[in-house]
Amino acid sequence: KDSRFDEMRQKFFAFLGFWVFQIVWVYGVSVSVIFVNTTTTYNPELEVRDYVGVAMFAIGFIVQVWADIYKHRFRSNPRNKGQLCQSSVWAWSRHPNYF
Repeated sequence: KDSRFDEMRQKFFAFLGFWVFQIVWVYGVSVSVIFVNTTTTYNPELEVRDYVGVAMFAIGFIVQVWADIYKHRFRSNPRNKGQLCQSSVWAWSRHPNYF
């Protein structure tokens, strides 16, 4: 359970506004990528920076999966009930999907 939103859940329109703001923000940030990817007349060859981007994505994805598995194992252990995971990949970042 995530208690950060408990107060906000009590106020429907504030909660709705919170999520709608995120939707609008993500769309606004990604609209240029959406526009470029829908253009069919321009199809450049892959360059080094494209491969670097794919490698960065792959590394980030692997770290995220590793962190999720570790957190699941940490929470599954009854000795860790109520404790904050601060080891392994979680010692680097509590939000590995932001790498």
